Amino acid sequence: MELQKFVTKVIEGFGGVVEPVEYALCQVLIPEEYKSYFQNKTELELAFDFEVAQENPQSEFVTFGSFILEQVQTIANQQAISTLRFAEVERQTLANPLKKITHFLQEENGKINILDEINVMGVWAVFQFHITSYSIFV
Repeated sequence: MELQKFVTKVIEGFGGVVEPVEYALCQVLIPEEYKSYFQNKTELELAFDFEVAQENPQSEFVTFGSFILEQVQTIANQQAISTLRFAEVERQTLANPLKKITHFLQEENGKINILDEINVMGVWAVFQFHITSYSIFV
């Protein structure tokens, strides 16, 4: 029934009225300014289940690829509002970075030293480190 919820939200979002009649069957009133999307109809009966659509031949079956759903998606895309949000984040510090890097690279032989530390976008810490390997075989 996610499809029915989506169609209902979009239609109500542009000022239409959706009245559920029974399971998967709704009567819909379309505002005058949007009737051109629906073949100049302002009243629709929509079925969201194939069997319900067969029991109600006056209804239009809404499914993926159907005319009604395509029109609803077109309106939703035209009316869509998007935004970008940014947050100012304080410097993040990683406690014991050398210990954590050493633990992560525990399979590596050698001594690990942190050479440099910088912030990236205020959130991620980047470490440049050097591994000195010692061989026990001569």
